[in-house]
Amino acid sequence: MGRLFRDQRQVADVMLNIAYQGDIGWLFCGDVLIADNFCNGETWQVGLRDYADAIDAAGGKLTLVVTPLRRGVRVKVTSSMAARLEQSDACVADVTDVYATPVYHMPVGE
Repeated sequence: MGRLFRDQRQVADVMLNIAYQGDIGWLFCGDVLIADNFCNGETWQVGLRDYADAIDAAGGKLTLVVTPLRRGVRVKVTSSMAARLEQSDACVADVTDVYATPVYHMPVGE
């Protein structure tokens, strides 16, 4: 079950916590999308247990992509063609924190 979960009796999951600003976040393992999130200001949490073998196979590498949130967008359509021009006052895309938290399983009454 992958290196993240060597002692399955105690570690039930590993949560990847991602604090970011932007529009949409995507988390990839190799070229496979394993989670996505629409930014709402809260820390995005992704459970990694189901992807432990794929993460190991990828050398422990994950790729995080954040699309920018555009503010003050104006759309100009000056042609009868399908072309359009978008202008914005600002774009925001920032990852402020990423950390992993283990989730422990402790049986009671054994």
